[in-house]
Formats: sequence, C-alpha cells, structure tokens
Amino acid sequence: MPTPTNGITKCEAVDLRVILSLSLRQNVAIRTVHSKPINVDKEKEVCLILKNKYLFVVGIGLFLWPMASANGQQAVSIDSRNTIAFVLSCQKPNGAFGPADKAYTDVAWTYPAVRTLQLLGAPLPDADSCLSNGGQSWMEKVSWKNGPWYWSFYQKAMLYSLYGRHDAHEPGVGPGSSWEVAYVPRKNYTEFRDYLKGTFFDMESLWHMTAGILALGGSIQEDGAVESFINERQLPDGGFGNHLIHTHAAVRTLSALHLPIPNREQCIRWLRACQREDGGFGWSPDHPAVSNRSDVWYTWAAVMALHELGGPTERCPGVYRLA
Repeated sequence: MPTPTNGITKCEAVDLRVILSLSLRQNVAIRTVHSKPINVDKEKEVCLILKNKYLFVVGIGLFLWPMASANGQQAVSIDSRNTIAFVLSCQKPNGAFGPADKAYTDVAWTYPAVRTLQLLGAPLPDADSCLSNGGQSWMEKVSWKNGPWYWSFYQKAMLYSLYGRHDAHEPGVGPGSSWEVAYVPRKNYTEFRDYLKGTFFDMESLWHMTAGILALGGSIQEDGAVESFINERQLPDGGFGNHLIHTHAAVRTLSALHLPIPNREQCIRWLRACQREDGGFGWSPDHPAVSNRSDVWYTWAAVMALHELGGPTERCPGVYRLA
C-alpha cells in the first residue's frame, strides 16, 4: 500500500492534469484542484470530463491515480466537498441537471451528476424530479430518429436503476423481460433505436444494450452468438479490435453475462501497455496516431476493464475495488 500523505495515499489522488489543461484552454475553472486534501474513500471513482466547453462530472466508481511528479512535488488531490458543490450548481429549477451555462436538462447530465453525488456520499436529489425532467435524452424529447440511442439508453437505464426504479418507459424492457440479441452490421453512420429489437452493430452498442437491459431487470438469452461475436474480435496480443474502448466493452459485456474472458492475462498485459508515463491511458499500446495519448475517458475505460479482469496498473499497484 502506498505511503499516506496528508490523509490520503498517493494512489488515492485523482489525476486532473489533463482536465486542468483543458479547462484553462476553455476558460472553465475547476475548483477541486489544489483544494485542501481530505481522506476520500478509495473504493470510489470520479472522472471529470470536458466536452463541448461544458464540464461533465462522470462518476463511475472513484478512479485513483498517483500525481507525484518526477521532481517529487506534492500529490494533487480532489476535495469532494467542492466537487459536490459544483455538481449541485448544475441542478436546474426542475430538479434535474444540465450544462452549467444552459437552462435545459438531459439524461446525459442527470445520470453522471446523480451517480457522482451517490459515490461521494451526498444526499440524492428527488427521484421523481430527476426521472421526469432528466430521464430522457434530447432525441426522445424532440422525436429525433438518428442519434446516439444506445449510449442514451445505457445512461437512462442506469439512472432509473440507481433510484431502484424499472419504469423507464422503454417498450418491452423491464423486470422479467427476456431478450434474444443479434448482430446486424450498420450500413452507414446513422443510429436508430434498434436496441428495442435486440440488435447491435458493434462492440460498444452491444455493451450499452446489454447493460441497459440488465439494469432494468431484463435478461439476455445467450446461445453462444454474443460470446462468439466478442471472442472472434480478440487479437493475439489480448486486446479487442486494437482499441481500448472496444476492449473495455468486450470485457464488461462478457463479465455482465458471466461468460469467460479469453486470454485474460494477455488482455491485462495489453491494457497495462496502454498506460502512459503521466499515469493516464491512451487507446492503444503503440499506435502512432496523435489521438493515442492520455485521456480521461480512455483512463476510466481501462480501469473499469482492469477491475473486471482483476489486474493492477503499472504505476498504481493497488487497483482498488470500484463501486
């Protein structure tokens, strides 16, 4: 176990360097950086994501990273009280959550906000307000046909499940529902609400559909098709599709369906090889693309996959059990 420093261990410090640099470029202040350290629960994760000039707070179990630099500087920690205050500042009069500088609310903000509050031990907002005003995506509200439906379904299902509710108004999805799923290749980049038909078009849509159905009390009838689809896409080095996000989705789906994860040790090694010197993860161990650099989203995906696989990271040996 790493040596405690000011009430926290170095492996209990959230890596906010990437977020801080983004926030400076986009003129968004992150009040949690350099706040007074407190003893945070090492079994929780908070990932802060900046996207389209809005600060997303995505809580999916608290991701803990070493922040001490090579010259021995003090580890940067997160003050959860300020994080909670920021999340609550994004709550709108209708009780749900939205972008800090906008009036509307959406499940893409409400689920991460409520999940973060739950992980940090804060009182949860009123369920009815959050579900009725923040339990839908913008696509549902305007009857849009094309959009990130599978991702939105996942967030919606998780929000309802978080409140112990299964009445997410998804036709046919609920306690006792049984689903046969099938792979249907996508002909173009359009995406429709085809998860209601039990079809998926790639690894991520399979994970989002599977997790959403299970969260709302349904079950997946697995006759070997899902397992074959995933296993056929594993490469000799242990990764799936040579991308961290694909590998994360593959590992999470197999785990959720209680299926064996093939070449487990090679997969762990592949994921660990994606870790960079700054502690974060890129999407590939060695791809030369400029985009293959440390990113909060890739880092979250890597840690969640390693959690399922039971493997440590190179620079934070104690990968703690995540919520």
